Amino acid sequence: MIGCEPVSIGQPNGANTTIHCTTQANHPKVEYWLRRQFRLLNSDDHIGPTYNYLKRDLRMAPLVTQYWGLRVMRVDFWECLAFFMVSGGMAINAGKTIIDNIATVFHGKTYPFPTVDLVATLGGRGKLKARYPRKGPPVHEAARNIRVQQLRFSNLVSPPQAQEVLDDLAELRGIDDKVANCVLLFSLEQSNGFPVDRHIYRALECLYGTKPGFPKQVRSQLDAKEVREWVQKKNLFGPYSGYASQFLFKHGSEYHRKRSMKCHNQSATG
Repeated sequence: MIGCEPVSIGQPNGANTTIHCTTQANHPKVEYWLRRQFRLLNSDDHIGPTYNYLKRDLRMAPLVTQYWGLRVMRVDFWECLAFFMVSGGMAINAGKTIIDNIATVFHGKTYPFPTVDLVATLGGRGKLKARYPRKGPPVHEAARNIRVQQLRFSNLVSPPQAQEVLDDLAELRGIDDKVANCVLLFSLEQSNGFPVDRHIYRALECLYGTKPGFPKQVRSQLDAKEVREWVQKKNLFGPYSGYASQFLFKHGSEYHRKRSMKCHNQSATG
């Protein structure tokens, strides 16, 4: 359900077809929203070439086949930023609960998420701090920075500018390299954004850990920036490293759930 609208999303005619979105009431606004969120608009890149590019890597090819149909959703910049700020170190569902609670503090209901202008007010700071003393103030601070245009996200059009945005985001409390790259990937149309968490690192280590210079965890501490820079320096996934990160996340999280992972180091070369 989206609001009061029943929605069906599937892949008819086999696993290799494009996701098809329909609504029982055929509401054009819901249809457009779904297509935009799943990157199915005519202006969006076709998923086939992305998959084909990633399958050229012998280690990545089995993951693309296994999780065929995976897509990177498009998320509103502000809501995406706030979500990843508050969910750091938490399970996704726990982060979603906090986001819903923040919306409830401002609106009395879980949707819509409060706007930048609303959160940036002094009243917004008080409400957030009262409910979440540790995580609330950084969200308010981020809203203030966005409102006064200290974050140059709106003019992002190329990878060099992506680095500028990473630098800007890194200056905010609650933003690390993983969060900044999540924002680039899901909200700023940068398919080469490469967030790294423990699931992605686990899959990378399994598949590419024997490659020269692969970053190793020190005392179980993961340096997400070091891992990302190694991946991008090696140019493992070209312009589609963001999609690769999601295949790796899926693979790594499945390992965490099943406590088993099929590594391809011995069978793959290059």
